[in-house]
Amino acid sequence: MYRTGVTATTTQRSTVFTNGSVYQHTEDGPLLADRYSVRVSSGTIIQVGSFDPTPSDDIIDLHGRVLAPGFIDVQCNGAMGIDLLSEPERLWEFASVLPRWGVTTVLPTLITSPPETRRRLSDTFR
Repeated sequence: MYRTGVTATTTQRSTVFTNGSVYQHTEDGPLLADRYSVRVSSGTIIQVGSFDPTPSDDIIDLHGRVLAPGFIDVQCNGAMGIDLLSEPERLWEFASVLPRWGVTTVLPTLITSPPETRRRLSDTFR
C-alpha cells in the first residue's frame, strides 16, 4: 500500500513512473487504471494518480506497460529445466531466473523427498 496525502518536495529526489497502467485496490476489488503515474522516494510509493513530475524527478516512461507489485510464489519446485528435487544445489540459479516473470519472492519446495535431498537443499543455504 502507498501512503495517501504525501507529496514529494522539489528538494526530494524521486523516481516517477509515467504513461503506464497501474493496479490499485478498490472496495470493489482490483482496478487497472490507465495513464497513471507512480512516484517512489527512498523505496516507498508516495504518490499514485494523475500528476505531473517535477523537474528534479527521475522519469521512467512505461510506454503503456503495466506496473504491478512483485509476485510471491509460495510453492515452486523448479523453473527453466531446473528441478529442485533432483538438483537442489542449483537453488540460486533457479531463483535468479524468476524475476523474468515478475516473481520477487519465492518459497522453494521439495515434494516428498528423501532426507538426503532435503539435507542437500539445506546445505545450499550455507
